[in-house]
Amino acid sequence: METELTLKLEKELITEAKNLAKLKGTNLSKMIANYLNSVVTFSKKENNTSPILFEITGILPSNLDNKHLKDDYKKHLKEKYL
Repeated sequence: METELTLKLEKELITEAKNLAKLKGTNLSKMIANYLNSVVTFSKKENNTSPILFEITGILPSNLDNKHLKDDYKKHLKEKYL
């Protein structure tokens, strides 16, 4: 069941948020609802991870070879600075 909510926010913030919502093809109500859903989900998980980090968790494959990544990064640094 949906219900209305009144918020008091700075006019400039509302204008910028509406513009951002329009760019993303949504509206301000949906954007705020999505944010609140992520905050509630985060708090239910009782996790120390931020809601944004929690949302992107799992995007990368879990079978990444960390040693390979570290070696590539070290190689990059050597080429850049030496």
